[in-house]
Amino acid sequence: MSKITIVPIDRVVVLNGIVASGVDMTSVDPAIHAIQFDTESSEGTVEYKGDPTKGVTPYVEVIASIEPWEILIAEAEEMNFCKRNPKTFYNTVPPVGRKIVVSERGWPQPRNSTEKPPTDQPYLNTSLYWDGSDYVWSVFPLDLSLLDAQNFVADGISEKTYSLLQPSDWMVVRQTETGKGTPEDWGTWREAVREESKVKRRLTFEKEDLASLSDYCNSTEFHSWPISPSA
Repeated sequence: MSKITIVPIDRVVVLNGIVASGVDMTSVDPAIHAIQFDTESSEGTVEYKGDPTKGVTPYVEVIASIEPWEILIAEAEEMNFCKRNPKTFYNTVPPVGRKIVVSERGWPQPRNSTEKPPTDQPYLNTSLYWDGSDYVWSVFPLDLSLLDAQNFVADGISEKTYSLLQPSDWMVVRQTETGKGTPEDWGTWREAVREESKVKRRLTFEKEDLASLSDYCNSTEFHSWPISPSA
């Protein structure tokens, strides 16, 4: 390290031309405008603002050591290191697996993220949840009571049912407004979706513990729905 510049009011430390901004300056004398130092020559200056209301004019003090401000330099070096060596985290909630690049000091881990890339997602509506020792795929958060988990799953079933039926709702509206009937295959499929939704909700609330509910939610049976005529 050779040239050091510290500007407290801007919370900036410049180390050989590399800027670290957002440095904590609470420990710096508020009267200081800037600090300049050359570590090779061990020479530097401290520029003071002065205070006209007290008759104090700006002045410069020559210094032979940067020691009083080494904590600021250490923080700036850490910030610069994190910028050069960012960490990647991965979403544990939708969009699951999305990369989050962190270059802030200390690499703070974002909420709902993991350091390890998630393994292949078994089903689209599963998310990663912490089970106490690792992240696992699940349809519902693992810290819920059985009833809360069942309601959570039931809400998801309702949302899935709506998403399947909504694109063909216009056929029902057309029948109501014009009398033109819904094609038989579409009517049969829509009824099958509603019946499947009822079955899934019933089976959800028949589960007697979280383990059996989890097994059901991770089964092919739970994730299988009638195939639409347009498929």
